[in-house]
Amino acid sequence: MERFNEYQWPASNIIEEFDNLLIRLEREHGLHFKDPRHDVARRFLNEIVEFEAMEEEQRSSLKPWEKVPENPI
Repeated sequence: MERFNEYQWPASNIIEEFDNLLIRLEREHGLHFKDPRHDVARRFLNEIVEFEAMEEEQRSSLKPWEKVPENPI
């Protein structure tokens, strides 16, 4: 698999699914996370070999329409 960043598929899909998992854990176990769930999911992405984190300046230079994840289908 090619490397991907947080605005590409499958990262956008992983963040959404991970966020849903964290919501379920919060509800079922009464947990509260220190950081916003999106940040927790982003840190999880950093553990994936194929994930390539973007520098802050790269993220801020993207136009809003470029931040929309690609649809692989």
